[in-house]
Amino acid sequence: MRIGFDAKRAFNNYSGLGNYSRFVISNICKFYPENEYFLYTPNAPDENIFPVPDNARVVKPYHITGKLYRSYWRTFRINHWLSLDGIKIYHGLSNEIPSGIHRNGIRSLITIHDLIFLKLPNLYKRFDRYTYKRKVLYGVTAADKIIAVSRQTKEDIMKLLDVHEEKIDVIYQGCHHKYYEKVDGNVLHFIKTKYTLPDEYLLYVGTIEERKNLLK
Repeated sequence: MRIGFDAKRAFNNYSGLGNYSRFVISNICKFYPENEYFLYTPNAPDENIFPVPDNARVVKPYHITGKLYRSYWRTFRINHWLSLDGIKIYHGLSNEIPSGIHRNGIRSLITIHDLIFLKLPNLYKRFDRYTYKRKVLYGVTAADKIIAVSRQTKEDIMKLLDVHEEKIDVIYQGCHHKYYEKVDGNVLHFIKTKYTLPDEYLLYVGTIEERKNLLK
C-alpha cells in the first residue's frame, strides 16, 4: 500500500509539531516496512533534522509555480501528485489535509493537536484565526478519521467543531526511547545537588508562550 504523509514539519520544524511528525513517520516506516511511503514537503528537506527512512521517498515541488507558491502547492496542487503517486491513505500530521482530497478517492486522516486559536482567539491575528479555522473545519469534515492527541483535544473538537465522537480516536503522542531509561540514583543525586533542586519540581522544555498557560 502507498501511504502519504504531510512531512513539511518533519523536515523544517524543531518544536512539537516537528517532533510528532518525525516520530510518527519513522515508526510507521520501521514497523510496517511492507508499505511504500511518500513524504510530501513544499520545502527542501533538511536531513540533518530528519534523515529519510530507507523505505520512503520525498516529494516536493518541481515546477516554478510550486516553488514560488509553496503554501498553494501544499494545500491544493499536492492533490495532483497524490493521485499520480497512487496514494491510498494520506495523513495530515498537523491540523490540516489538502483541500479537495475527498474528491480524489484517497482516504485520509488528520491529527488535531489543539484548538487554542478558537479557545483563546485574542492570542492570534485575525487572518491567522481565519486560516487555521478554515483548514481545520475542512480537515475534520473531509477526513475519514480524526486523531486527537489528548482527551481534552477530543472534547474541544466535539464541542467547538460539532464533530461526532465516533469519528475521533485519542492517540497520545509518543516519545524517544531515551526517556524510558532508568537513571542511576547517584546521577540523580549529583544533578539535584548541582542545580540545588528541591524534592519536587517541574521540568519544562517547551517554548515559553502565553498560550502554554505556564504562568498560572
